Amino acid sequence: MQAELKSLKIDRNKTTRTEPSRWATRWIIIGIALFVVLGAAALINKYANAATEVETMRVHTSGDSASGGAGVVLNATGYIVAHHKIEVAAKVIGKVQWIGVEKGDHVRQGQVLVRLEDDEYRAQLQQTKGNLANLLARLAELQNGSRPEEIAVTQSNLDVAKADLVNAKVNLDRTKNLASQGVVAKQSLDDAQARYDGQIAKVASLAKTFDLARIGPRKEQIDAVKGQVEQARGSVAYAETTLENTIIRAPVTGTILERAVEKGEFVTTCFVGDRAKRFRQAARESKGHGHHRRLPGSQVRRAHFRDLARGQPPESHRPSESESGQSGRLSAARDEFQRVVPGGRPASGKRSYS
Repeated sequence: MQAELKSLKIDRNKTTRTEPSRWATRWIIIGIALFVVLGAAALINKYANAATEVETMRVHTSGDSASGGAGVVLNATGYIVAHHKIEVAAKVIGKVQWIGVEKGDHVRQGQVLVRLEDDEYRAQLQQTKGNLANLLARLAELQNGSRPEEIAVTQSNLDVAKADLVNAKVNLDRTKNLASQGVVAKQSLDDAQARYDGQIAKVASLAKTFDLARIGPRKEQIDAVKGQVEQARGSVAYAETTLENTIIRAPVTGTILERAVEKGEFVTTCFVGDRAKRFRQAARESKGHGHHRRLPGSQVRRAHFRDLARGQPPESHRPSESESGQSGRLSAARDEFQRVVPGGRPASGKRSYS
């Protein structure tokens, strides 16, 4: 009995060691590896699809920017070239009365740039309006028909003609009786018969006039006047548009790059475009050559501009017909040179330029 109780005693010095199974170890390793792979994939996806970060800054102008102060973001020297150029020309002909802009001015869309003299166009507009008013009155008269007083007048004229017809009939019968007795000549009978026949025709005419006064004008007459009224309205609209075109406005908002007209000049519908084209061509040639210019219409030797200034007939070389079919007068060439180059002086020398 004692021996059995000793066998049931717990041995505290003996340590028990439990080891996990192989399958549990494998699953733990697989879970850790899967977690690492998913984390790496998420990190790669985040950096691959992320938008590029751009730092934006808004430039503010300050009062010291022109003098190179602390507010200047960029200070550079160069030329500003217009992205779009619009040549503004007059749609009507006339003399320049007023110019409201200069080169380099900033304008808004619809701003008035140039005004032309409009006295003639205002007179034409007044004339077309008067013609329209006349036709409108004529149309109203036809649509309203005859007035009661006009109908009464035609009725009275018809009654008077009928009374004269009765008198002519009585006179004719009396003359016939006297002529049959030989008291009056046959000429008197013929006169009485003619007066009677004329009075019959007069009564018939006045009867038709009375009927027309009661019926009124024909529909075709009213339609014809309506057409004339529409035509007159078109003339008024055209005159108003022409008058409005004497005011040249800015088509867009922008800056005036060039002004090719002066006050008092007579412009046409293509004057500004041609003038500006010649001005730019002359400016390009002046930049390219510097010491000479080619004038339109003829090739004038530079040495003879002194003669042009004195009004003497200079020596010139005109291009052949194959080169140009135009020939201009030298005085016109001088005027064009003075106009393109304000303040240009006649040059002297022996060298000729083409």
